[in-house]
Amino acid sequence: MAEHKTLLRLSVRPFGSPPGEPVSPAEHRGLVDTWHGESVDVDGVFDHLDQDGDGYLDRPEFTGLWIQFWTSDDPAEPGNLLCGPVPTRR
Repeated sequence: MAEHKTLLRLSVRPFGSPPGEPVSPAEHRGLVDTWHGESVDVDGVFDHLDQDGDGYLDRPEFTGLWIQFWTSDDPAEPGNLLCGPVPTRR
């Protein structure tokens, strides 16, 4: 249940509740693990997402990444890593 609360908080918070509070690497990891339903290796992913290098995802960063995640088919765009690395077929 805590994982669902994390996903809900992260999906709502960057869009306005509370405004200005950035997403930390630990919170991002929680979002990814919740999205996948299990622990996922996200080493190095946050560095690609954090485009200004301040160690957090602020509202504009998160919003841009969220839009890329849902609209881009270019695997090189950082938004495609928002919910973790794209799994490869074995």
